[in-house]
Amino acid sequence: MSLAVTSSTPFIPELLCPAGSLKNMRYAFAYGADAVYAGQPRYSLRVRNNEFDLDTLQIGINEAHALNKKFYVVSNIAPHNAKVKSYLR
Repeated sequence: MSLAVTSSTPFIPELLCPAGSLKNMRYAFAYGADAVYAGQPRYSLRVRNNEFDLDTLQIGINEAHALNKKFYVVSNIAPHNAKVKSYLR
């Protein structure tokens, strides 16, 4: 198996770390992470390890962008049909 790079831009790996809280996010960036990810409130498989709510998610996103870093918001659980409207808000 071979890997052919067809783009003129070289592939640069991204160090992606979990951020279960703002404190952990800040540690990840301080130690070299290029990006972090956090689960959405109520839609994360690790609810007990997720200190983020909608307000702290926004703070984390703003801080990441101020550092020129990425912040991925992930959903590990798909909402049931009755919850789709509240999920999309």
